[in-house]
Amino acid sequence: MRDLAVGAGVDQTQIDALADGSVTFDEYEQAIRATITCMRDAGIEVDDDQVDYHRPFPEIPYTFAGEVEGVLDGDQTLAVADGCIETYSQYVDMAYQTDAAAQEAIDAYFVQVRDEFIACLEDQGQTVDPDATDDELRQAAVAAMATFDGPNCFTVTGAR
Repeated sequence: MRDLAVGAGVDQTQIDALADGSVTFDEYEQAIRATITCMRDAGIEVDDDQVDYHRPFPEIPYTFAGEVEGVLDGDQTLAVADGCIETYSQYVDMAYQTDAAAQEAIDAYFVQVRDEFIACLEDQGQTVDPDATDDELRQAAVAAMATFDGPNCFTVTGAR
C-alpha cells in the first residue's frame, strides 16, 4: 500500500503512517481529520465527522456536501473532495479497513450478530441455509440489496 501511496504523490504523513505495514486508529484518525480540514478549507461542508464506535472497530464515517453553492458545482466539488481524500487519507483508510486486526474484528462481530443477520435475510424473503458460511450469508445480503427495497442486513445489524 505504501508503494502505491508514494507513486501517487500523496502527503508525507500518509506515507509515514503506512511505513510499518499497519495503521493504528490514531494514524487513521489523523489522516481522516486532514482530509476533512482540506475539504472545509475549500468551502465544502462536512458532517457526521465523529468517531463511531458502533462497528467492530472505530471509524469516522463522514459525509460531505454535493456542491458549494455559488462557488463549486457538483462535479467540481467532487473533484476537490476526491483530491483531498487521495492526498490525505485514501491509502491509510484502505490499509486501516483491510488490516488483519480489522478483519478479525469484523469477523468476530459477524459471529455475534449472525442469528440477527439470518433473521434479517429471512424477513426479506430469502431462504437461508443455517449451515451457510459467513461469506455465503454476506453474499446473499449483497444479492438481496439488488432486489429488496427495505433496509439492508448490513445496516440493520452493523455487520460488514
